[in-house]
Amino acid sequence: FFIKSKKTLLFIKMIFPKMKTAVVAAPIIDNKYHRHSIWNNRLSEMNFYDAIIIHSYATVIKGEKEFGQMLTEITEGDSKYEAFEIYKNRALEYLDYRYPKEVKTYTRLFNKPIWVTEWNLQISWTTGNTMLQSLFVTSYFLELVCNDSLQNITLTTYHNMGGRDYSGSIFRINNDFLETQSTYYPLRMIGNIFNVEGIQIKKVEISKDIFQYLIYSNNQLNYSCFINWGNINKVVNIENNRRIKLESFFSNNLFDKANEYGRLLSENIIIQPNSPIKINANSITLISYLDE
Repeated sequence: FFIKSKKTLLFIKMIFPKMKTAVVAAPIIDNKYHRHSIWNNRLSEMNFYDAIIIHSYATVIKGEKEFGQMLTEITEGDSKYEAFEIYKNRALEYLDYRYPKEVKTYTRLFNKPIWVTEWNLQISWTTGNTMLQSLFVTSYFLELVCNDSLQNITLTTYHNMGGRDYSGSIFRINNDFLETQSTYYPLRMIGNIFNVEGIQIKKVEISKDIFQYLIYSNNQLNYSCFINWGNINKVVNIENNRRIKLESFFSNNLFDKANEYGRLLSENIIIQPNSPIKINANSITLISYLDE
């Protein structure tokens, strides 16, 4: 297989010399005799490709899964609220610890750029189209830029733009009606961030459930994005001598699902200089700094 792959890629390079190519890495397994470990070790000894490909699905629900999709789910907690608090803590652990650790392992083994050609919260009817998924997807994008352990990731593809599944797509066909899912508006909000040239993001922990991402370009603060995973509103004071535009996407509960138009609760207001800012519970809040 490796010989044929190398010949194929060399042929492609002859015709398209600037085209980047990547090969699929296997999931990280502790057992060094497992076929995944054997594949990765063998592949890491070769140098005919430009990057490796991995998939990333954060599992927050216990049960049987296959290819990132839950086949069965084990109920946890005495209520929806308790269950989603458990899912939230697992999502935060994934973003803060498990995923950076996994990416660092791939980086040490291959020393190549990483393409994440599929990623999402696990495909589940329970967490799909919820505020929890919106928070996870937004945080994932921001962490890619500000987390040093994830800097080898040079390409990511959210799975996916559209399809028939309930929780994996931004848009979903349901009886010939195009439904919009809960991730659409948050992704549209933070899309402005990634249009900033020379983007730099600094993360600040406000509390265990609230994080502020400061978005700079050429040492100038362009945006602030607050992610509130908690169920309590928070008033913050920021030093600011400019008016700001505040956009917020939020819900009363993490388990609230967006309607067929992708909407939960939202807010869009202009705030005067040096005024306190309310960060809604269960929210994504984007602050745009306006001209003086």
